[in-house]
Amino acid sequence: GLRLVFASGEALLYAAMQQFNEHIYKHTGTILVNLYGPTEATVDCTGFTCSPWKEAYRYVPIGKPLLNTRAYILSYILVG
Repeated sequence: GLRLVFASGEALLYAAMQQFNEHIYKHTGTILVNLYGPTEATVDCTGFTCSPWKEAYRYVPIGKPLLNTRAYILSYILVG
C-alpha cells in the first residue's frame, strides 16, 4: 500500500492537511510530508511531516532542512 504522500509546489493548505489526516492517515497510516523549496529551481530543501498532527499550529510549517542542506532566514514577518 501507499506509505508516503509528498506535497510540493504550492503552499499546503491547513484544511487540506486536516482532511488528509482525517480521511487517509487515520484509516491507512499513510503519512503526508510537506516539502518546500524555491520555485525557480524546482528543488525541495525543507520538509515537515504532517502525519500524525500533534502540534498546535494554525498553518502547515515548511519544516527543517533536508539532509545535507542548510536553510538561512534572511528576513521574516511575524504572523499574528
